[in-house]
Order: sequence, then C-alpha cells, then structure tokens
Amino acid sequence: MFFSGYPMIAGMFRTPNLTTLTLVGQSIQKISDLEYCPLLKNLWIAECCLTKIDGLQHCTNLEKLYLYYNEISTIENLETLMKLEIIWLNNNQIKEIQGLHTLQNLKELNLAGNLIHKIGTCFDPNEQLERLNLSGNRICSFKATVMKKIMYYNMRVKSVHRQLNEELEKLKERKCKLQKLPEDRIKLFKCNIKHLEHELTELQTSGKIQNNKSIKSKRLEIEKSIEDGENTDEASEESSLERKFLLKLDALRERITFWNRKLDEFNSCYDLILSRFCAWDFKAYSITGLKINRIIRVHNRILRMIFEEKFQMFLDKEVLSETENYRKMLECLFYVFDPDLPVKKKQLLQVLEDGFQAMEEHKRSRREEAVLLSNSLSICECPRIEFLQQQMKDERKNNNDLEEPFIHGKLIIAKVFLGHSVPACEKDPISQVNYPGANSVFRPRKYLLKTYSSMEHRNCDCRHRQCEWFVFDHELVLPEYVVEFEYTTLVKVQSLFSTLSNVIVEERKKNTEGFILSSDLQCDDEVMNMEPTVKARPKIVCLDEKTVLSVAKANIYSQITVLNLHGNSLSKLRDISKLTGLRKLIVSFNEFTSLDDVYHMPASLRLSVIGRLKALTHLDGVQITEEEAAAALCFIAGSKISQGLNNLVMLDMYGNLIVWKQDNYRLFVIFHLPSLKALDGTAVETADIESAKDLFGGRLTCDMIAERLGHSDFTKMHELNWTTSMIRTVDLVPADQFRNVCNVNLQNNNLTSFSGLIFLPNVKILCLNYNHIESVLPRQKPQNHLTNRQQLYQKVTSSGYGQQGSSKVSRDAGFGENLPPIMQSLEVLHLGYNGISNLAQLQLSRLKNLKLLFLQGNEISQIEGLEGLQLLQELVLDHNRVKTITEGSFARQTSLLALHLEENRLRELNNLQPLVKLQKLFLGFNKIQVTRKMSHRPLLVFRLPNLQVLDGITVSTEERARAELHLIEQQVKKNSTLLESN
Repeated sequence: MFFSGYPMIAGMFRTPNLTTLTLVGQSIQKISDLEYCPLLKNLWIAECCLTKIDGLQHCTNLEKLYLYYNEISTIENLETLMKLEIIWLNNNQIKEIQGLHTLQNLKELNLAGNLIHKIGTCFDPNEQLERLNLSGNRICSFKATVMKKIMYYNMRVKSVHRQLNEELEKLKERKCKLQKLPEDRIKLFKCNIKHLEHELTELQTSGKIQNNKSIKSKRLEIEKSIEDGENTDEASEESSLERKFLLKLDALRERITFWNRKLDEFNSCYDLILSRFCAWDFKAYSITGLKINRIIRVHNRILRMIFEEKFQMFLDKEVLSETENYRKMLECLFYVFDPDLPVKKKQLLQVLEDGFQAMEEHKRSRREEAVLLSNSLSICECPRIEFLQQQMKDERKNNNDLEEPFIHGKLIIAKVFLGHSVPACEKDPISQVNYPGANSVFRPRKYLLKTYSSMEHRNCDCRHRQCEWFVFDHELVLPEYVVEFEYTTLVKVQSLFSTLSNVIVEERKKNTEGFILSSDLQCDDEVMNMEPTVKARPKIVCLDEKTVLSVAKANIYSQITVLNLHGNSLSKLRDISKLTGLRKLIVSFNEFTSLDDVYHMPASLRLSVIGRLKALTHLDGVQITEEEAAAALCFIAGSKISQGLNNLVMLDMYGNLIVWKQDNYRLFVIFHLPSLKALDGTAVETADIESAKDLFGGRLTCDMIAERLGHSDFTKMHELNWTTSMIRTVDLVPADQFRNVCNVNLQNNNLTSFSGLIFLPNVKILCLNYNHIESVLPRQKPQNHLTNRQQLYQKVTSSGYGQQGSSKVSRDAGFGENLPPIMQSLEVLHLGYNGISNLAQLQLSRLKNLKLLFLQGNEISQIEGLEGLQLLQELVLDHNRVKTITEGSFARQTSLLALHLEENRLRELNNLQPLVKLQKLFLGFNKIQVTRKMSHRPLLVFRLPNLQVLDGITVSTEERARAELHLIEQQVKKNSTLLESN
C-alpha cells in the first residue's frame, strides 16, 4: 500500500493480510495501529516526523524496516523482531548504537548521517551482518575500531578454519577406516580362527576331545547327527563342545569369504573403470586422472532373473556350436546419460529398481529407440562435461570459484548382452525397424570426432576400441554397479565444497558406516559372539629355552616338530635355528617387522667357527655340545646341511606387520626357505618358486660374504672379489660396515647397474667388465609395462588404457650433468665388454672424481655424457664403433693425459683442441687420412703440443720440428695458390 497526505496511521484492522506498507513524506509522529498486521514484512516510514520507534511489537514477521530521514534519537523496541534483515535509520538524531543485540539475522544496517561518536562492541552479536554504512557521523576512533573489528573477525575466520580442518581430519580418518574395513574384518576372523584351532588342538592333546578322526569326517558326522534329529542334550559333552568349535570355525570362514568377495568386486570394478579412462580424451578439460570414491553393488533379483531368462532364450535358439560365441557377447558397459535431462536421485533409484525402461522419455529426447551405452569413459562423460561447462559459463563470470562443475560424477556400470550386433549407418536413425534381426548397434569413435571438440588431436591407439552401443531390448541391460568418482585436474581447487554433478544429488548420511554396512557388521558380531568364545591368555613377549619347551610340550629341542606361537607379542625368534627337527612353525598375529630370524641363519656362522677352532669349549658364552661339534665337522667337510630351519615345510606368519610392509613378502620367504610347502595357509606352487628365484636370485648379500669369510666383521675387508657368480643385484646393508673396502671386482656377472655399490663409501677401484651395465643407477621400469594395480600403488592417474610413454625430452632429462654426484671416492672404473651403446645413459658425469675410465669392447658410436668428468686422466675406448669426434665430446676434458681409440671407425680427426694436456694417443686400426699425400700423424703432432706418444711411438723433438715445418710449407703453398687464382 502507498498513502499520501496521511497525518497518522489508522484503519489497519481492515488489512490483516498486509505484507508491505510504504509511507513517505508525511507528518506522522508516532507508529500506531500496526498490531492488526501480523503478516507485515516490509515497512517504509521515511521523511516523516517520527521521534520514537514504537508499536512494532506484534509485527514479528517484519524483514525490512526503512525509517530514514526522521527525528529518531534512540534505537529501541526492536528486540522481538527476530526476522529483521535490513534496517535503514540514516539521517536521524541517533547518538548511540544499541538495541540490536537480539537481531541475529541482521544483514544490512544503514546509520549514515547521525550523531554517533563511538562504535565499541555493539555489533558483536550480529554475526550475519554483511553491509554497514556509518558515513557522515562523528566517530573519532573509527579507524582503531575498524582495525579491532578486522582483528576480531580474522580470529573468528581462523577459528572456523581450524574447526573445519579438524572436521576434515575426522572425515579422512573415518574414510580410511571404512576403506580398511574389509581387510580389518578378514584379519579379525583369521585371528579368531587361529585361536580356535589352537584351543582345539590343545583339547585334543589333553584328551578332552578325541583326535582319531579328521576335521572333515567329524564335520560330516555332526551334520548327519543334526539330520537324524540328535540334540545337544542327547549327545555327549565331548561331541557338543567339538560341534561348537567346528560350527564357529565354519561361520568365521564364511564371513572371510563374504568380505573377500566384496574386495574382489571392488577391485575388478576399479580396474575396469581405470582401464577405460584415457588421459588424451580429457586433456582439453585439464583433467589428468580419476579418483574413485565409492562403488555400490546393485542387487536386483527380479531384473537379474529377467536378464538370465532372456539370455537363456537366445542360447536355446542357437546351434550348440555357437553357444560359446554367445558367452563372449556379454560385456560390461557404461550407461550414457542425456546431459540435457539431468537425472535426480529419485529417477536413478527408479532405474536401479525397474531397469532402463524408466528412461523412455530420455530415449525419445534422443530420437533413438535403444539404450545408449559405451565402453569408453570419454564417450560417456564428455557430453556431460561440455554441457556443464556451457551452463556455467555465464555464472563463472560473476563468480571467482575456480572449481569446475564436472569434477564429481557418477556412473552406472551395466552387464549387457549384445547378441547380433551391426555397425550403425550415418543416415538411418537408431531403431529396430532400420536394423531388423539385430540386437544391438555400435558406432565407432571416429564418427564422434565432429561432435565433441575434446576428442580431436591425440596420439594413443585406444580410440580404435572405443564405441557407442545401442541395445534395443532394455531387459538385456542389467545395472550392476553405481560408481561415485571425481577427476583430478591441473587447476588447484580453491572452493571448500564441491559442486555436485547433474547426474544425481545424494543426501549424505552422518553415520555412513552404520547406514551402508550395518547388516553386515551385525552379522559379523553374531558370528564373533558364538560359543565357544576365545579365551584371553597371557602373551609371550620374549622366547627362551624354557618357554619354547613349555609351549611345544617337549623335553629337548630335537623333539619339537610343531611350534605354535600364534597371537603373542613376539618381535624376534631367538635360537629358532636350533630346532633342527622343526617342520611346522606358526607365528601369526605377532609383532614381527623383520624376517631375519626366519631366513637369516646364524647357525652357519657358529658351526663354521666351531669347525675351524676344534679346541673351543664355549662360544659367545654358550657351551659347545657334542652334537653341535659333530654338526660343525659335517659343515666344514662340505655337507649340504641347511643353514637353520632345514626341515621347515609349513610357516604361518599372517597377521604380522611384516606381511603387509615387506615388499614381495611371500616370494621373499619362499626364496630363503626353499623347503617350504605351505606359507600362511597357502600351498607353495612351482610358479611361486620360479618367481622367487627370478626376483631374489643373484643377490650379493652380507650373509653370502659372511659365509665365505667365516665371520661377519666386514670392517676388516679391504677388497671384495666376487666374479662369475650370476650376481644381478648388490644388497650390502648397512654399507658403513664395508667402509674399508677400496677395491671391488664383480667381473663376469649379470649386473645392469651399480646397484648397492653406490653406497659403499670408500671404493677407489671398481671392475665391472663383462656385465650388462646400462646405467649407474637402476633405470625405472616404463609405465606401460606395469599392471593396473602397480600403477594405483604408485598413484598414477591412468591405468594404461591409452597410457602414453615418456617423451624423448623426459627420458633424456636425467642424463644431464646437474644430477647430484655419487661415489665421490671412485677413481678407476672398468666397464669393458658390457654391450654399452649409449654413453649418455650411463650418467657417468655423476662420478666427479673419476680419473681412469675403461670402456673397451662396447658398441659406443658417439662420445658424449662425459661433461662432469673434469678430472679424467685416461680414457679407453678401444674396439667400439666411434665414427666422429663431435665438438662436445671432449669439451671439458682438459686434464686428460691418455686417450685410447684403437679399432674404431674414425675417418677424420676434429675437435681435439680441448685436450691441451694430452700426452698419449692411440688411434691404430682406424682409416684416418688427412690428405692423399699426408697422414694424420704430423697434423696431430702439430696440433697437440704436449703429445709424447702417438700409436705407441714416441714423438721426438726432431719429428715435432719437421711436422711444424711441413705444415707451414703446406699453408704457404695454399696461400700462394689463392693469390694466383685471384
């Protein structure tokens, strides 16, 4: 309403539904009669004669109040107006700011042109205040007040950020807990199985339960007794207890199978998505990788039954020989949403419940009578990304949020029977009428290049496999998984909260664990609470002879064949090698972080010393027994007594930290304990043994050196000589114990790099002739040879589907001289006959103090990569394939005294000027000819002033003088010829 010529507010009882009232330029001195307007939201009484704010107590819905240009001196009577958001009181007579403390929703306040002197802390309660106008007042300490306010709100912002970070950390911890839940459950159940089996074995040993039948036969008897109607009251106490053990063991194994299935489903789905992600397709959007946040398995028995019935119908119609081909027509594909018709949660749930018939209107919008699917993530996602980018283009102009709207998305993975499939025609619309007899139609990716700009300009080969698929019968498309994912981009996301995709908006649950897995966890708890419960027992922290004999219930070590130490707190196995008859060792769920006590055999060192010092009676404070002395004689005599656990055939270490932390744990144990038949409950196959040999065979270790020396005091060593031993890697840890080794000879082995030799601190001479050296440090395995899982562990953004190899620039980046130096004590290096073809890849420039380098008998064609060897005095390159000496070959070898280039393919000699100190040069068996009448010798004698020996012949003073004279005459003749011609 708008009034004019209105001296007072009256008659409001006639307008109970009034929401806006405007009074401007009137003679109103008092607000009245508004108690009849409880719905009033906007009130304007401006340029009037108001002296007091009153009469608004009943207008509790008031949101905007404009009382500017009046004569109000005090802010009062606003306490009940909790919904007020905007107040204009400018150009009044107000001297003090008060009466605003209850207005929690106040966002805008205009107090300009009043008589206010100070601010104080009057705005502290108004946390939502966004706009404040105090211009035209008499505030003296305004600047100081503003600074205080800035400091206050900065503190508040920091406090909020700290709370946010704490909440994010809690969410991360919860996420990690949920991700580890299946593995933790499996560990828990396996630990309880070990406990129960241990208790069951003890009961059988004590005679409380008969041990004359196998567990399998006992289980069959129990099942039969249940079928015959026997109950626990009629059965004996012994069979009842045994039945409880076996039933609980079966239940625990079922739960392990359940959680293993969950892990397998997740991993297979994870690998499928990553295998169909190609970084080239997403390069235009600055997307570098994909991160999967959650995978949800869809269980719809009705849809699955319909799918299997239809599939069986197709099989029944075909000839038996074609049945196998139909099995191959099952495929996992991504459902392609229409970006113009975003699907919300309700619609998505309808798809998961009723199948893809729920998407009929989407099909009509595409003018296609089929379910649209794809085997490529880019074909599925690029339309959505481009649609969202276009949709957000205008909004981003007014918004500084850098996060892309497509970062988060969802996929439906469907199991599809393609049946008879035919390629799509460009002109014909996709419908059953145009493709009679076909169950599906496919459109290769090359026909989509014109549609989406991101699918142009690429180098990978995966585009040949990417297709759109159209399946006419929606019942042959079975939804299997819903996947939530997010892209990783080059642009750093600055927004705190992500924009949800247009596929589905999902409300988050506070208790994700209870919401998703409550029934599974409840089932786990029921199994764990079954009788008999696991009894708590004291844990063994340290092993001694008494404890070992007590646990094994034996009198002497030689009687022990089985040792069960499950569920203790052991971190070391002292004297375990003394158990020469041990065949089965169980140390699962302890605290082992190292495998040394299992595979490291100190007995060999002890036997070696005893065998050599036959008069010894005590060694390391331990008395030498007659049995030990006899074993030592056999050891020295060359018998094949194994160094330690010779008879061990079963080892169980599951549940220890080392199982997950040790790289290639299983192969590592199998290699060092060759007698093993079962490890952690899994049989050792021939393939495992071969893999272990391939991975760990040919390692030069401290144990091997100690065995040869007969002691482990490596500080007394000055030379390491280990030739012709098939060594592939060197693992001498800690390297400091070899600090006195100066000379290393590993000639005629299978080394491809210097391996662990680079850590030996004082090696001066290193001989690696007749190996396969490729580089000083091991070269990284190319990414396209890694499995999906290996790349995930290395946090690689793409799984290899379209994975691009490193460019030449990146490969060559590591050959520069800026790499940090290594082996700074090394002075002499022999790398002859290693098949080296690329000198730069060796990274020899890192050996800064090298003085003598021998590279004879290789396949080097170009002299390069020696920039860092500025102290080099002698270089041997005989018997290689060097054709030319380039300008950079010896650019920094100013200290070189001797150069050997015999038996190469040199035809000319250039760029030797930097070798100012060169004294000896060998160029035999090359085809060097300067001119028809002149050999290379006078030229080299003239150009290299310090040369003393050339091709084994001493350069005399007379020869140098003749060479200088001859070259001067040649130069004069050349100049005169030029003058005559001019």
